[in-house]
Amino acid sequence: MRVATAALPSLASTTVIVPTTCVADRRVSLLNALQSAGEQSGIPTKILVVVNGPDFDPALLDSLLAREDLNVIALKNADLPGALLAGRRLVDTEYFCFLDDDDEILPNGLALRLQALRERRDVAFVATNGYYQREGIDQLGVANPEHVATDPLQAMTHECWLASCGGLYRTAMIDAALLSGLPRFLEWTYLGLRLASKRRMHFLDQPTFRVYDSPDSLSKSAGYRAGSVAAIHAALELELPPPVARRLRTRLSDAHHDLAEDHLNANEYRLAWKHHLTSLSQPGGTKYLLFSRHLLPLWPRSSRLRGTERPEASNPDNSARNRDESAQERTR
Repeated sequence: MRVATAALPSLASTTVIVPTTCVADRRVSLLNALQSAGEQSGIPTKILVVVNGPDFDPALLDSLLAREDLNVIALKNADLPGALLAGRRLVDTEYFCFLDDDDEILPNGLALRLQALRERRDVAFVATNGYYQREGIDQLGVANPEHVATDPLQAMTHECWLASCGGLYRTAMIDAALLSGLPRFLEWTYLGLRLASKRRMHFLDQPTFRVYDSPDSLSKSAGYRAGSVAAIHAALELELPPPVARRLRTRLSDAHHDLAEDHLNANEYRLAWKHHLTSLSQPGGTKYLLFSRHLLPLWPRSSRLRGTERPEASNPDNSARNRDESAQERTR
């Protein structure tokens, strides 16, 4: 681990952990993210950059190490969950938060979050709404904030309300152990479920961040769809109320169906059948029953199109879930 410690404000109350691959084509967005973290209205921040993995741009890393306003650590072998955990272990301020290297905290973002936590001493963390920008248009991320406020666990199974850059955590109540063992995919969905099942939270329906959706979104990849199955299985091992677990199992059905489509399109019939049958066995899985005909060898290839057997595609719950996780569970 390579470390540079800056001369930071002694009054800093909040550490902003910025995991980044530190590659050249993210230089502009990374510098913008760091600027947003350092320009918070009346909130002195300690910025901790966690360089994630070996593919960094040496010139960019050297420029970060030379800055007096940053703490920088470089991890040789780490994925995003590992970078988040490494950052949390180095927190020595009263609060901490995370910021992706291509997003930004709005100028009053931390002030709003700090006020919410300071007014609620029994609350361990606050999650907030925020803007998701696609093709230059801002859209609020959480569509049903009332649901999050009244039943955050059930709400998380409908839409991801914990943005990577939308939370603020009370260090004394969110220890490093709560960030250990995060899945490789759907990590913010999983973390939100874990924290909300163990700690008191508050949802602030005010925008405090902006997420920039990218064309290389990881959630559009086959690897993401495969990883989603493992992540949902991991979430089902948490201590969750039965209705929440059942709703997660319906999402597990959806995830297995996505894999069945992937394997079918790759002519991998055995694996397609395996995931299709698993999808049928989960709550709500019978909606995919008609997909079985696509797995018959003589069924016309022209009819095998992704999403043709997704009767829930027009369901607002799924639209919100897919929209938010597309931005949240992104490029590593």
